Amino acid sequence: MTGARETVGRAMNVDELLTEILKDRVFYDESGGGVTFSGGEPLMQAQFLAAVLKKCRERGVHTTIETSGYTSPSNLELVMDHTDLFLYDVKVIDDDLHQRHTGVSNRTILQNLAALAARRKPVIIRVPVIAGVNDDAASIGAIGAFVAGLEGVREIHLLPFHESAGAKYRSLSREFHMTGAHRPGDQRIRSAAAQLEACGLLVSIGG
Repeated sequence: MTGARETVGRAMNVDELLTEILKDRVFYDESGGGVTFSGGEPLMQAQFLAAVLKKCRERGVHTTIETSGYTSPSNLELVMDHTDLFLYDVKVIDDDLHQRHTGVSNRTILQNLAALAARRKPVIIRVPVIAGVNDDAASIGAIGAFVAGLEGVREIHLLPFHESAGAKYRSLSREFHMTGAHRPGDQRIRSAAAQLEACGLLVSIGG
């Protein structure tokens, strides 16, 4: 039927998901890679995720979580010791600005990030760079200063904004609130990278 929606995906238990993960075990071993749990927000299912991570660790599979950090400290604690790497989003440091653009405070996000650093967990910071939102020198400088102050966290990836999510929202008949946002120019991205490098950080542009 034209316009009909199709359900994609299926419910799985821990052992079923582990079986799917292990199907690519040869690839992991040859490439040095592993499994990344992304989303959405994987920590919305923290107990299930912790169980899968533990099984992966027992099988020697490298594990990565890509997270916004917007979760309870107790959820983070569940997965912390079973995760090899965190890809951690930081959008802005200023809490008022964060609330204006995301609708929520970033206090828990930054506290969780500090907790990971205090435990010396491997973390790569990922910054979605959006023109007119967080690409200005003050916002980039605040991110650089905060990350540079974290023990053991030195790698940061700048992810220039793209509008591909808009089509996904339209396909779900949902309003896309970032229609006015756009990608910063290449020179602005390079300037942001240089600003962060001056903070002693290892910077990459793109994922």
